[in-house]
Amino acid sequence: MSALSSFIACPNVQLSLFDSFGYDNLKAEPLPLLSFILSAQNRSEVIQNQINFRDHGRKTVEVVYGQRFLESMVQAGGRVTCGTFANDGETSVLYSLTPSDGYHVGFKLTASELEERCEQDSAYIAREIFKMMDVLTRKVATNAAIQVIANGGNFASDVDAGSPAGTTTFKATTTFTSGVPQTTAVEEIAFQNMANDFTQMPFVFGGEKWWKYIKALNAIAPGAFNDGGVSASLYASQAGVTFGYDRRIQLNSSNALNAMAIIPGAVQMISFNEFKGILEMNDSTLVQGTLQHPDPALPLTFDYRAEYTCNGADQKVWNFEISLNHDFIFLPADMYQAGDRLEGVNGILTFRSN
Repeated sequence: MSALSSFIACPNVQLSLFDSFGYDNLKAEPLPLLSFILSAQNRSEVIQNQINFRDHGRKTVEVVYGQRFLESMVQAGGRVTCGTFANDGETSVLYSLTPSDGYHVGFKLTASELEERCEQDSAYIAREIFKMMDVLTRKVATNAAIQVIANGGNFASDVDAGSPAGTTTFKATTTFTSGVPQTTAVEEIAFQNMANDFTQMPFVFGGEKWWKYIKALNAIAPGAFNDGGVSASLYASQAGVTFGYDRRIQLNSSNALNAMAIIPGAVQMISFNEFKGILEMNDSTLVQGTLQHPDPALPLTFDYRAEYTCNGADQKVWNFEISLNHDFIFLPADMYQAGDRLEGVNGILTFRSN
């Protein structure tokens, strides 16, 4: 940004918090759920690529799929009857991204304020831009938690409890008994992963109670038995369930003891950059383009605009703004027919600790 080149000598010593106390208050917050959604293990670029190849306005992709047949369709008799049968057609879901999906944030800086800075302009502006990226990413992470919670699917029909298909939306399970961690919760998660016909073990995100549970399980010595002769820490390790603490799940759930189990691929983030390509600009008073988040675990691309202008009050102002046009999409809720034991299963399950 060549226009921001003034460097004013400082009459007084000016220190940062880090220089003075060894504390960085611009430290990026861990965002486990969002990092998982954006990870290579979870991410599918198929829909994203279709979204980005379209021009201005609403970006829409139609995903077509078929539902598996029910066993109730099978008739007795081992010979072809040349009978008349019902039609079987494909169904579809429409995923779309509009300009109103997502968030933006900005700030202004007057020329006089910039001249009073006791550091190089480029360093100050870079830090302010990171602050915008940071708050926007945290907002996106909150949106991810809210949408994941809202899109929790059904459990497969429960053979043990006799719950009919399409009715069970969460499972209560035991994490502690009299302060002692139990294997019940990881057993339930692992079993439901199998019972719901998932092909990969889930990633589970929850709040404080779940974090303490996993820490307590891991703290048990491998030779210590506390659940009917089962080594809790060994079982947790062999179950293959990956846990992550995410306070946004606890804050936004209807019950603070809920945890969300997600199989890779069940939720995707789609996004669109307005300033990628033809709308990019860079001159002395206007910079417009895209910026990458500096954390490789958060591969986000923001639209960025910086404009030097007069605000009508005899004041020259730099306006800075970034945006992220995005949304989260989920496996269709009707992948399986009504009455199928997997009715409403979509790869996201809700568990509740005791």
